[in-house]
Amino acid sequence: MNYVQADRALKRVIAFRDLYLKYIQDDTKSWGIQTEMARLAPDVQRDLDKVGHGLFILRDAPALGGREYPAQVTVLAYDSELSLKYHISNQQMLLNLERAIGEYQRLRRHAFWNLFNPLWWIKEILSAIVSLPFYLIGLAGFDRNIIESSLPGKGFKLLAELAIVGGAIVTIVQFAYRR
Repeated sequence: MNYVQADRALKRVIAFRDLYLKYIQDDTKSWGIQTEMARLAPDVQRDLDKVGHGLFILRDAPALGGREYPAQVTVLAYDSELSLKYHISNQQMLLNLERAIGEYQRLRRHAFWNLFNPLWWIKEILSAIVSLPFYLIGLAGFDRNIIESSLPGKGFKLLAELAIVGGAIVTIVQFAYRR
């Protein structure tokens, strides 16, 4: 995740948290706040899932079979009946959102320092060069992710990276001996 992606995700989660705070403090449960939360919900849920804070596990009472259900945080945020039924408090919801905010702050800080790290840029350029054939395969209509994660795909990536690094080393050595 790069700096811009982390920053955008952080701003979305903070905006959702602020709306949730307004929602729980508003006795009338304003339709405008719920609408805005619903508009942000898909993107925020994806952001929460990326950092591992996107789900609550809801459990039925043992007398009812004790089944467990995964529930998305953004759905529980504006479905107060479901939250009450499964005893998800406002504090638990806010804590989950705060954890995600902290994780995105950490990721953004890490990504910011990577902007000034030349080794990170070399790795990114190398990854882009090696991924180019898979991108072209994706344009041809095949599933790029399946091909890239297959054993031949991983083998190709390894050989391509070794060839590029080997070529770079040979070029550096040849340049050093010219002088």
